[in-house]
Amino acid sequence: RILLNMLQCTDDKNADFRHKAVAHMGAIASHSDKEISQLCIYSLCFASQSDPCRKLIVNSGVLRKIDADSCFDDENICFAFLTMFGNIANDSYMRKSILDDLFVKRLASMAELDVHTLHLAVVKCLYYSSCELTNLPVLAKQNILEIVRKVWPMQWEAGPLLHEMMAFLAAFLYNTSVHWEAMNTFVLQGSAQMLTSAMHLLIHRSDPA
Repeated sequence: RILLNMLQCTDDKNADFRHKAVAHMGAIASHSDKEISQLCIYSLCFASQSDPCRKLIVNSGVLRKIDADSCFDDENICFAFLTMFGNIANDSYMRKSILDDLFVKRLASMAELDVHTLHLAVVKCLYYSSCELTNLPVLAKQNILEIVRKVWPMQWEAGPLLHEMMAFLAAFLYNTSVHWEAMNTFVLQGSAQMLTSAMHLLIHRSDPA
């Protein structure tokens, strides 16, 4: 908790401190206590604002040590994790290394929470991941479209949030078509039907304003 409080007070001028904090966070991240795991996620979220820390977060394997079973039943923790993920995945080079075998498990836990803005953040995470061509076979193998089904905005009211959600969904679904081998798997899993449903939803739920 002390480390988190210190990281909250840092900025880009304190990149070295952030880097050292991440370098020593492995033992903390692997702790089985739920609160400690969540504090670790908050700390990594703040540290990920520095470019050198993003690389270290990925290369150190600290994310894989965080308990994916118990952490993501709180929306604030989910947003912190997705913010950190977005900070890393916005870097085209780092996208190649950010996926692991717990990726779907984490997002599946987040998708269980009935929070529209969180579901939008999940879809943005999927989109950023899919922008790296080499990630697409991994996403197809992990059947990532099951997460899309869980967050599908069928009951959302028309408005800016729905339109932003559909824009990222459409962009993600487009990306599933750019890798030939992965595309076949995605189509078998329902990507074409999803794209059709997305167009139908946009047409029939458009905001008159």
